[in-house]
Amino acid sequence: MDLPYRLVPLTIDSEHLELVRRWRNMPEVRRNMLTRHEITPEEHRAFFERLRTDPTKAFYLCETSGGEPVGVVSFVEIDHTHATACWGMYSGRLERRGIGRWLAYLSMQTAFGELELEKVWGDALEWNPVFDFYLRCGFRHEGTFRAHHVRDGRRFDVLRIGLLASEWEQRRPLIEARLLHGTPEPSPAPGERHALPLRLAAGGQRRHVSLELLAAVEAVQPLHGIAVERECFEYVKPVPAEAALELRLEVLHRLGREVTLRAVLIDQAEEVLCRAEIRARLPEEGA
Repeated sequence: MDLPYRLVPLTIDSEHLELVRRWRNMPEVRRNMLTRHEITPEEHRAFFERLRTDPTKAFYLCETSGGEPVGVVSFVEIDHTHATACWGMYSGRLERRGIGRWLAYLSMQTAFGELELEKVWGDALEWNPVFDFYLRCGFRHEGTFRAHHVRDGRRFDVLRIGLLASEWEQRRPLIEARLLHGTPEPSPAPGERHALPLRLAAGGQRRHVSLELLAAVEAVQPLHGIAVERECFEYVKPVPAEAALELRLEVLHRLGREVTLRAVLIDQAEEVLCRAEIRARLPEEGA
């Protein structure tokens, strides 16, 4: 199958090494990195020199079928015993629409193919919009390192995501259909959002509020008939009874019939009252 992009090993002998350094130092790239200082030419070459003999790291250049560089993919902390690695990617060609999807697709094909990994994981700063993109690619939010990173004198959460080889095999056909044929994902699709007005009878009683919210979620048209398997609620402020509220619902990711949702309940002042992550199973077609 001929693809418009490919990954090739990125080594110290690459003619594009200096281009990669300039990409990595772009403000819009550094902003979302845990390490964000500007990398000098000497530091850059020394890193790739060490890479020659480091079996725990693998770097790739993403290029078009015609050989034009468009992005970088990295695997670090490769554990050959447990077949795991930390994964990352970035592009210096941000004007290329859809390049992120191709970088993620080729990354996972390499991770679970050439590198024979069983799991890849990564971290994202709490404000990084790429977090939702990773969830749409099939990754799962595995945990939050609270106040884990300091930036400009403030502390921020770091979000951990992970993907298993078996999960990628389920997700891969949907991503290939979208990339190669432009086939839209079935509804409810990752990234899909819904908002509905709500008045809750059980103000203040958290368990009763949770049950009412779950019932409201199941009433949303694409989610009729779902079976909730797990839910995790976080209450930020007291929930008043019979007040005019709004429930905002987002599909985080979907693997076959399994779907993960984020629900946020807000008041008229746009204050968050509670939020929840819900894992559910969609009904069989025709059921």
